[in-house]
Amino acid sequence: MVHPVSRAELLSDLPNAESTAVVAERVRLARERAARRYAGTPWRTNAEVPGREIRRRFRPEPGSLAEIAAAMDRGQLSARSVDRVLRVAWTLADLAGRDRPTRDDVYEALFFKIGLHGTVAP
Repeated sequence: MVHPVSRAELLSDLPNAESTAVVAERVRLARERAARRYAGTPWRTNAEVPGREIRRRFRPEPGSLAEIAAAMDRGQLSARSVDRVLRVAWTLADLAGRDRPTRDDVYEALFFKIGLHGTVAP
């Protein structure tokens, strides 16, 4: 369950908020990064890449999949969910300007999927 953000929490973050223009530029660069990675394939975005390909051809940094394996062992992720987590990890890496997802990107993507119910630890 997602709890609503209080007015105080929302307003206290204003000095750290990025402008729409900054976010738009980061998204544009992330899309370009993905398009370059997928050049020569039928895909242009992370969402388009089939699960088999995202798992085999476009792997994150070594050692990044341990928590995904643990979540699968706990019954928190299906094979399809793993593919979704990996796609989100690639998106996070693209937004950060990295060549491939780090362990932190994978953990963050996993947290988005299973939330506080898992035991995701950085």
